[in-house]
Amino acid sequence: MAAKGIYSMLRLLLLVLLIGLPLGSRGQHASAHTATIKPMGKSGVFTSCIFKSKRYFICTVDPRKYNVGVCNKTGKGSEVYDFHSLHTKHKGNLIFAINGGMYDEQRHAIGLLVAEGKEQKKINKATGGTGNFTMQPNGVFFIDAQNKATVLTTQQYLKQNPEATYATQSGPMLVTDGVFNAHFTENSANLNIRNGVGVNAKGAVVFAISEGIVNFYEFAQLFRDELDCRNALYLDGAISQYYAPELFAQPHPGIPLGPLLFVTKK
Repeated sequence: MAAKGIYSMLRLLLLVLLIGLPLGSRGQHASAHTATIKPMGKSGVFTSCIFKSKRYFICTVDPRKYNVGVCNKTGKGSEVYDFHSLHTKHKGNLIFAINGGMYDEQRHAIGLLVAEGKEQKKINKATGGTGNFTMQPNGVFFIDAQNKATVLTTQQYLKQNPEATYATQSGPMLVTDGVFNAHFTENSANLNIRNGVGVNAKGAVVFAISEGIVNFYEFAQLFRDELDCRNALYLDGAISQYYAPELFAQPHPGIPLGPLLFVTKK
């Protein structure tokens, strides 16, 4: 009887240990909340995600299989791209586009912008002031000549000085090396539509836009705990818009945008 009792206790202990193990590949930050994921379109890059009762539109692309870039000025005076002109430029090869950083009244980037290897706007080193852009740390999303995507804080970018083919600067950083921005609070009443970009553990670029109002903490949690991004950058708030030609033929009317991040066929 004693042997049977010990055996039963060992089985119970093993069961408890198994239940307590984290599931999936997200390690110590694995979410206790199960997300509902629904594929969208035929390309396989779009999903609708419900995470902690909030809905998001997600685009995930491998930069080795798709071109990922950023644009702002067209080269014709102060003219800037919009979804329509971007679609026309790429002649049916456009997969996705989304607002890609903050801008001034002329719709020009207020931070670093590199397009096709040419620096259109120098990096903004400001660390003070009001507004989201200068909330520290802010950061840079960029693609290098080897089609590798990276998100760095602005200070990391300045220190490493990478050769970027495409780059956009925005702020604040949502997640830096797996840690949420220290300015975020879990139950914050600072709610807004939000969009951002991250790079997941497989090196894929992940774009996300909320379909309702969320706070910064919730948005950072989405990137780290559901989308598997140890580094992610906030792009903008209420003006956030995206365009996916395979899902709807024409862009929805919206507020004029500044920098645009885009994905095209190789």
